[in-house]
Amino acid sequence: MLQKPGKRRIDWGQVTGAVIFILFFCALILLGLYYDSDTQFESSFFEDVARAIKWE
Repeated sequence: MLQKPGKRRIDWGQVTGAVIFILFFCALILLGLYYDSDTQFESSFFEDVARAIKWE
């Protein structure tokens, strides 16, 4: 006889990882939207993120 698949329990590690990933992604979007190129950051990473978000 076929057995019904049981109810899967929530894996809280996956939930935590997904929340952290979503927050990190939102932070990158906000950084790209509000990044000012006259700030003290010297890294081109921030400029690349800003260009990618603004489609420049």
